Amino acid sequence: MIPLFTQEELNKAKHREELALKCEQCSKTYYLKKKRIIDKLRINPNKGPRFCSLKCHYKSVTKAQTVKCATCDIAFVKSQNQITKTNNNFCSKPCAAKLNGKLYKKKQRTLKCKDCDNLRLSTQTRCETCINLFRKKRKNKIKDNKALTLKELHSRLSAQGKHPSWKNAQLRQFNRQWNKELSSDPCHSCNYILHVELCHKKPVSTFPESATLGEINDPSNIIPLCRNCHWELDHGFLMLEALTGVEPA
Repeated sequence: MIPLFTQEELNKAKHREELALKCEQCSKTYYLKKKRIIDKLRINPNKGPRFCSLKCHYKSVTKAQTVKCATCDIAFVKSQNQITKTNNNFCSKPCAAKLNGKLYKKKQRTLKCKDCDNLRLSTQTRCETCINLFRKKRKNKIKDNKALTLKELHSRLSAQGKHPSWKNAQLRQFNRQWNKELSSDPCHSCNYILHVELCHKKPVSTFPESATLGEINDPSNIIPLCRNCHWELDHGFLMLEALTGVEPA
């Protein structure tokens, strides 16, 4: 404690009267009440109040050192806590990565692609070239499916022997895949947004078997509706003209 008052002034002062002290860290003059000074002297008679703030207290406790970066030789301040953690001195993460990249080399790829003998990443099942080919095939497959007619869809082996109500299930699955953007819209009737179904404006049963899947699942023929409004539209309790202002095609 560095007091700026005498012992006589301390004895004469009242309990709530403020007395001047000097901070041991920043040498700034600050004031404390007599009662608080006496309480701190009882706890530690040799020291008493020493700092004007917690900031000055932490500065006195943490001993910082100026060290040089092991990569770029730039001087920077490092706290005692960081010094005890590691012996390496780096001013930034890029400097640490430059040196550690030379000392500890990355593991080489040992896993093989499922389609070819090229090496792949551990987080993937295919190499980069096979992934690009797979994506191109998937895009071409979507185009081919859009060109399919209803007759060709119903004549597939996957549709043979199925219940009549299931024969257009794959068509509705394509609808959900191709029109994902519309599923984020609210219901066009009641604005319900938690669960929306993609409803066909023109019923699928009214299309001829020569109609293509791209024509049936075209975005202009799709409207987002909640489950209740979808049922009402299918059973004639809700008119499409009241929702969009356009008659069914």
